Amino acid sequence: MRITEPVSYTVLFPFVNNFLHRNLPHVPKTELGYAGIVESVFAFVQFITIFQWGRLSDRVGRKPILITGLTGTAISISAFGLAHSLSGMVIARSIAGALNGNIGVLKSTLAELTDETNQARAFSLIPLCYAVGSIFGPIMGAWLSEPAESFPLLFDTPFWRENPYFLPCAVAGSLNLLAAIFGFFFLTETLPSKASVPSTPKKSDSAAPALAPANATGGSTEGAGANTPPLTHRLSEGDLDEARQLRRESSRRSIKGYGSLNTGEAPHAHTPTVEEPPKPSVRSLLSKDRFRVLSSQMLLNYLNISYIALLPLMCYEPPRDGGAGFSKADIGNLLALNGVITILVQLLLFPPMEKRLGGPRNVIQRVLLLLPFVYLLFPMTNLAARAGGKKWAWIVFLLILPCKTISNTGAASATLLVINSAPHPGALGTLNGLSQTLASLSRAFGPLVSTSLFAFSVSHPNVLGGNLVWLVMAALSFVCWALTLRIPAAYNRRAMKGKGRRNP
Repeated sequence: MRITEPVSYTVLFPFVNNFLHRNLPHVPKTELGYAGIVESVFAFVQFITIFQWGRLSDRVGRKPILITGLTGTAISISAFGLAHSLSGMVIARSIAGALNGNIGVLKSTLAELTDETNQARAFSLIPLCYAVGSIFGPIMGAWLSEPAESFPLLFDTPFWRENPYFLPCAVAGSLNLLAAIFGFFFLTETLPSKASVPSTPKKSDSAAPALAPANATGGSTEGAGANTPPLTHRLSEGDLDEARQLRRESSRRSIKGYGSLNTGEAPHAHTPTVEEPPKPSVRSLLSKDRFRVLSSQMLLNYLNISYIALLPLMCYEPPRDGGAGFSKADIGNLLALNGVITILVQLLLFPPMEKRLGGPRNVIQRVLLLLPFVYLLFPMTNLAARAGGKKWAWIVFLLILPCKTISNTGAASATLLVINSAPHPGALGTLNGLSQTLASLSRAFGPLVSTSLFAFSVSHPNVLGGNLVWLVMAALSFVCWALTLRIPAAYNRRAMKGKGRRNP
């Protein structure tokens, strides 16, 4: 289910600039960057609605919200392919933002399905699934767009000539519908109050879990007493606190105590009471050190989403206008290659690097040194395209992609730093909620600001040779790296196991 959503997000990139030029024929190609609102509107609308979907998932369950999100994405991407104006494109993207709050609900679902033995591995699949989807999405967008010209025997009809970008959008929408149907029949509800329970309750000392345990090993759950009734998901006491806080990330509502995770029977006399810490205020969490973590993460999110918006735009523009002059097929292949490199780095490089360097703070301080270098290489791509055409530009991109992908491990490190900075389990939900809010804001404004700056740069070649956008992005990357130097070394490790606390 997680793979189909990035397919719908990235399928647009190879042809979105051609699509914009088709719907805005009177706007010069050098000014198409101002249409970054098409990419920003999804994140902005999602910023408004994502917590509401989380709250609703606490009442009706995770499964219906996830299915609704997939269906909304299918409707949105299909409508996008049929748009004939900028306003139609914006409305279509708004539908996806309004109806899809799946990322927060998905994290809650994973927290409810896993325990300490497999939670980290499960959560690492989220970016991996995105990378897989980002391989197939650009390929589909590149090779299935304009089918009347590519496959005239099948698609040379008035409809496909009027809607040359509907086919890849329709295929992406169909994949989301298939995922929704699959989830409807096979996805198990994980919200404890909605999960299926045995029809005949048994005594607590012999009751079986309602759902299959995450850890199939026998014996009592780690951290529980001999007479403790089994938890539905076999979470230890400390893990239970953390799972509750992760559920709050999407809902920001309190979960009703330890007993709601049991199979319905009365509490045993010897059942330990889990006392939830009071929910802290945002102000109480904003110490100088945590502010540095959150601000560096927000700036890094801005830089990453801006890169995603700028890369296909820069490739699309002709060399005389500061671009590389790539075709939509070239752009699709480039983005697919980026996805392959991401998977390799995520699987083979990041885990041993994090272990060898001793924690996420040490990782982020090193990998972000590559980010200014990445943005300074973009003008070299244009120079290469001017001198030797696309082949030379590809050589520079083969330097950019690995450097950018390695620097992307800084995003995972930033997430770990947010978690590690929490003073106690009761603060994790609020801290993650604040982090996600700031991330949504950066994703909302990143594409709009960066593509507008690109349009200004290429239309004013007398200002720094048309390279203003790349110099600004490189400077912001350096600032982001500098912020990480002030993060305490103590945040390399999590100091909140069980009921542990970290000083503010």
